[in-house]
Amino acid sequence: ALEAAHGLQRFTLNANIERLNTLGYPALVTFQLGGDTGVRRLAYLGRVGNIGLFGSKDLLQIPLDVIDPVWDRTATLLWKNFESLPETLARHDRGEAVMWLQVILRQMGFLNELEAPLYGPQTEKAVKQFQRVHELETTGKLDRQTQLFLYNHLDAYPIPKLADEGEPQPTG
Repeated sequence: ALEAAHGLQRFTLNANIERLNTLGYPALVTFQLGGDTGVRRLAYLGRVGNIGLFGSKDLLQIPLDVIDPVWDRTATLLWKNFESLPETLARHDRGEAVMWLQVILRQMGFLNELEAPLYGPQTEKAVKQFQRVHELETTGKLDRQTQLFLYNHLDAYPIPKLADEGEPQPTG
């Protein structure tokens, strides 16, 4: 319901805390607590040193070494595809989405050529460079994970961010 009401999409990945911090989006994480407690889901909101900031009804500050053994490494992000990009853009694709990507890559310093409606070798090279810089799988294709990183590095879109590192805030 939340997704449809706000035009959001789910992106699920296997990650560690460092990867979630690199993505920069809040994420829903699942913990297997065992016994009568069972499965719990919390929103990962950021970290301060070795303390994870998690949300439920209240802000929870939990040492990451406590989280590590009970987290299954699955994280779900809700994100918005502001430009309605296809699931993947790759070499030989054509159209407005390709031109938008080229403009953004040029603005970010990854592409030197003017935009054209074809996803050619220079666009592929620029996407690979962007992926390497952000420690993504280097395919040269604009896949969903690369799109998440791209949107997150643009100021033009209202992207939710993780809490900045600083002092933990007192809880309740």
